[in-house]
Amino acid sequence: AIRAEVNKLERLYGVDANTLDLLQTLPARALRLLREAAQAKLFGDDLTLFQRLAAASVLLPLALIAMMAEKIFGPVLGARVAGEMNYKRAVDLSGRLPIPFLADISLQLDPKRAREIIQNLPPERIRDVAVELLRRHEFITMGRFVDYLTEAAIRKSMEAFTNPADLLHAGFFIENKAQLNNLIRMLTDERLRGVIIAAQDPEQNLWSEAVALMEHVDDSLKRKLGDLAAEQDESALAGLCRTAYEQGLWDSVLPVVACMSEPSHRRLLRIPALSDRARMQGILESADDNGLWSSFLPLIRLMSPEQLTLIADVATRLPAGALENILRAAQAANLWDSIL
Repeated sequence: AIRAEVNKLERLYGVDANTLDLLQTLPARALRLLREAAQAKLFGDDLTLFQRLAAASVLLPLALIAMMAEKIFGPVLGARVAGEMNYKRAVDLSGRLPIPFLADISLQLDPKRAREIIQNLPPERIRDVAVELLRRHEFITMGRFVDYLTEAAIRKSMEAFTNPADLLHAGFFIENKAQLNNLIRMLTDERLRGVIIAAQDPEQNLWSEAVALMEHVDDSLKRKLGDLAAEQDESALAGLCRTAYEQGLWDSVLPVVACMSEPSHRRLLRIPALSDRARMQGILESADDNGLWSSFLPLIRLMSPEQLTLIADVATRLPAGALENILRAAQAANLWDSIL
C-alpha cells in the first residue's frame, strides 16, 4: 500500500520512479492524504479560467473544438477544460478525438472532476482507451479510474487484459479496494489461474501484487485464490512464502491461508521453507503482532512432528505476552486441541 501511494505521488508530480523513495517510511494513509491534498491543489488552481474556457467552448462547433484540443491546447490543458465541461458535450467531443489523444488526456485528468463524463462514455470507447493505456503500461492511471466506471464499462475493459500480469499491475493501484470483489468475480477460473501463474513468474516477481489483491477480497475469494495457488506446483507456494518472509507480508498472507481448504493446507505445509526456524519465527511474530493466532492455530493439527517441535521451541522463546495471546485465541475459537 505504501509503495502504491509513493508511485502515485511520483506520477502526480511528474518525477522519475524512485525519486520519492524517502517517503516509504510514512504510513499509507498519511501518503494518501498528502496525495489527495496535492491533487486538490493542482486541479483547484486557476479553476475560474478553466470554467470560462469550458463555457466558451459551447459557442464553437465540436469539430473545431476537437481540432483545437489536439493541435493547440494539448492533453494537459485539454484535461483541465474537459473537467469543467458539460458532460454531454464532453462525451460528444470524445467521439471526435483519436484514441491515443484520449489516452494522453486520461493521464492528466482528475477522475473526481470528470465523474459524469467517465460514467457516460460508451463502454467500447473506454475499452479502446484501456487497450492504449495497457500498451503504454499506464497501470496507475487505469487503477485511478476504476471507481468511476460503470459495471458495463468495467466488463468491456476487462477484454483489454489479454496478459494476466497486467491484471496484477493494474489491480495494485485501484483506489477503492472494495471494488476488487466485483472485479475478480468477473474473471473465469481459467483467467484466475493465469493470474496466479503470472504471479509466480520469477522474472516478474509479482507475488506482492497478488497478495495486495488477496488481502482485500472476502473470505470466499481468499479461499478460491489460495486454493488456485495451491493447485500449482510446489514452487508457487514456495514463492508466496518467500515473498511473505522477505517483504514482511505474513500479516496479509495468514488470513488467506486460514481460508484455504484442508488439502491446500497439507500441500502448503510440505514446503521446506515452513520447516525453517527464521521463517517460522517471522510467522509467529506476525501472528502475535497482528492478532492472527486464530488464523494460524488451526494449521497445527496438520503439521509434522518435526514442525511441531520447531514451533514449540520458537513459541517458548516469545515474550510472555505472546503466550497469553495464544491462550486467549485458543479460548475464543475453541482451539485447545491445537495448543495441547
